[in-house]
Amino acid sequence: MVLQIRFNCSGFNQKELNLPLIGHNHRSSTDSIINRLSSTYIDADRKLFISTDSYDVAAQKAKWYFRELEQIVHKSDFLQQLRIDLLQLNNRFTNKPGAVALSSLEAAEDIKATVDSWSFLKKLSADKKLKSYLNKSVTYIFMRDLGKDVNLPSVSKAIEETVDKLHVWISKNNAKSAHNNQESFSTSWLYQKAKQHGAESTFIWLMGKLAKVQKNLPNEIDQTNGMRKLVKIIAGVVMHQLIDMPKSTSPKRRKRLIEKAIKLGYYYGLTYPLVDDLQDSASALNCQEKDSFNQAIRNSLVSGKVVEFPEFSAKNQSRMRFIYRELGESFEYIRSAQSAQKAQQFFQQAFIFFEAQDIDRKRKLGEKNYSYEEIFIPLILKSAGCRLIARDMLETNDDNTFDRNTFCFGIYNQFNDDIKDIFDDIEEGNVTPYTFGLLNHAQDESLKIANSSTTNPYLIYWAVVYYLIYKVYQNNPRCKQLILERSINAHKSVFTNIGPSEYLSLKTKLLNTSDEPFDQMLHELVVQPNDVAWFDKLVSRHVAEHFDVNGQNKEHFKTKYQRIQAKVDEVIPLCSHPRLNTANLLDAANYSLTAGGKRIRSVIAYLMMDEFYQLPSESIKPVMQLLEYMHTASIIFDDKPSQDNADFRRGKPTLHKQVNCEATAELAGIFLMMRAVEVQTNIGTVDPKLVLQSLAYAANTTQAICEGQVMDLQSKKYALDMNQLERMTELKTGLAIEAAFMIPAILADENDIQKGHIKQFARHLGLAFQIKDDLLDHEGDLATLGKPSQQDCAVNKSSFVTCLGENKAREKLFEHYFKAYQLSAHFAVVKAGNEGEGEVKGFMQSLLDYVVYREN
Repeated sequence: MVLQIRFNCSGFNQKELNLPLIGHNHRSSTDSIINRLSSTYIDADRKLFISTDSYDVAAQKAKWYFRELEQIVHKSDFLQQLRIDLLQLNNRFTNKPGAVALSSLEAAEDIKATVDSWSFLKKLSADKKLKSYLNKSVTYIFMRDLGKDVNLPSVSKAIEETVDKLHVWISKNNAKSAHNNQESFSTSWLYQKAKQHGAESTFIWLMGKLAKVQKNLPNEIDQTNGMRKLVKIIAGVVMHQLIDMPKSTSPKRRKRLIEKAIKLGYYYGLTYPLVDDLQDSASALNCQEKDSFNQAIRNSLVSGKVVEFPEFSAKNQSRMRFIYRELGESFEYIRSAQSAQKAQQFFQQAFIFFEAQDIDRKRKLGEKNYSYEEIFIPLILKSAGCRLIARDMLETNDDNTFDRNTFCFGIYNQFNDDIKDIFDDIEEGNVTPYTFGLLNHAQDESLKIANSSTTNPYLIYWAVVYYLIYKVYQNNPRCKQLILERSINAHKSVFTNIGPSEYLSLKTKLLNTSDEPFDQMLHELVVQPNDVAWFDKLVSRHVAEHFDVNGQNKEHFKTKYQRIQAKVDEVIPLCSHPRLNTANLLDAANYSLTAGGKRIRSVIAYLMMDEFYQLPSESIKPVMQLLEYMHTASIIFDDKPSQDNADFRRGKPTLHKQVNCEATAELAGIFLMMRAVEVQTNIGTVDPKLVLQSLAYAANTTQAICEGQVMDLQSKKYALDMNQLERMTELKTGLAIEAAFMIPAILADENDIQKGHIKQFARHLGLAFQIKDDLLDHEGDLATLGKPSQQDCAVNKSSFVTCLGENKAREKLFEHYFKAYQLSAHFAVVKAGNEGEGEVKGFMQSLLDYVVYREN
């Protein structure tokens, strides 16, 4: 029998759907769905954007699916058939020769603190297993994430092409050095791929967004996993768009579609860390705040517009304002980027997904009166919803199999995750079929739960497997193999994590079907090493590792930077002068010196001298002082009415405003410049010839910086072209940063080749620093920047923003960022007795991130 329904609001995108039914008593279910469909138009008359009844309609479909699974459970032969399938899989494993089993390799990867992806892939390649490994993972992605019918020749061809491209790329990278391998999954590589499609500006936008989200995620949630899920959604949406894009698509349209997919993926993916994870956290929000936040989201979805920001506690108000603002921006973009019909479709499915999550989240593990049907309905809807929503947003070709396949497949994915997370879920009090079954097993050995016609959730799991293999994928051998292998993989994860004895205990209490031959066959496959490994999981781990390490690096960089910054602040104030009877100039100079600031130049110099070159500590203090004195003097001159005529610097009045005297400010600047020369002559424990070289370099550099300032002043009268602007920036900003690297290098008697690398790094860092300054001036405010914004435009001054525009300036910023990032490898050069070279490289990379993503 076949049920034909045109679902209006249940996630089937209003396409006609053919669902095979096993039972015969479905008349009432169909009538209920049709009745509920008619009620949606009543809501439409009330001016609601979507139907508030849409969840109930979707729940009818989920209920139908659950009852189909129940009927399979009650069939006597379904486990017998699956046991035969497992036996065939076991024969394939045991009869296939191979030097090393993939699962043992993957287990070794899991043990490591960091994922050495390339050693794993190299081993697969050496054992001639790489292509089959990729084929398996790519095919599964096409099934799970794209909802494709892998029986179709066009889909098989797309899989083959994708595998070939991956294989060529991995093979090429296998030939590279270990260092280059580590960069192969990097943002630099992704930037180059985006550039090939003309989407680099959108990729840069995405990098900025991800950095801001990671910075603002509450500490109470799993930040690494939240960012991983966000990136996974973005990748999934972009993958949908690329796979469904005809090869005849023009470059202009391809660019537009890819850029749109990146933004839609980000805006939709935000809901995972900023809604789902936030609501799941036990401490991020209190119960009242969760309810207010939930209601605001629900009202926004139903009304089609962002409702007013709810009230939160003082502790949460600031970060929740960021979260709500970002979600509001997401809402507006998703709605405006689609047709009215598509937008309504999207928000209707989003509402169903949101309601399912909310119902599931509010269940309490200690409550015994749930039926398994009640537990499964929201699980079915939410597990399919995320992928249905992802496709709903895009301009893709109609695919009549996508909705059915995705809807039926979702719960399988959820089941596998729940198997692996069973003990975490118990600890957190989450109700899943497994935690509910395990809890009630302790109280009722028969596993018979009130109001439930199904006695074992584990049987439902295998009913899903059976349904997918025989009803959805029509016993396709490749699909069958992948589904069974993924099931084995989920069980292996539990077995590895809790150990054999605990696993056997869990198997007795929950993970058994009471069909002894089936359970024994499955157990043999779980405990033996066999080819069950997945490329998508390796990449997922790599993404999680990236954000985890990135977060740790940021904290480490912040701590280290502040520690060095404190050392600088301690040594730069000026004390008495033997020839001065008054403190006028000393006070004026100290006002500017102690007004705050990033101390970026002196921090760099300290790190280079202390860790990279390991110069005597007595030589470090004078270098930090001279850099701060020179930099502060240049600021005093820049702020004067005859130059930039600035009233504020670092949130305080500029020196000439503070002392109400230009001449005093000017003389204080000269005083500091000469003090910089004086302290440089005090550098001890270093060859005097090298000190003289550093003096000559500093004097020459100061002269060039003055020339840069002249060019800057002239840019108010005559617009500079890009070459002139870059030259001016290199002189005015870049050389001051270069000095922080080069003076330590000179004092360490560094060779000319390494000096060249250091100069290039400093050049790109300096240009990135200035472009970011120009962007902040364009988009910032007085409270954040500590000085008025829009100053370049107000005085008709050339900047990277006025020359290039905001988007192109941002592209230029990241061009220098990536070049500097590559050059940072030279700070890992091993020096005799120096164990900190890796630290210096990591610090420089974090410094680049700080410069590019700073907000003031």
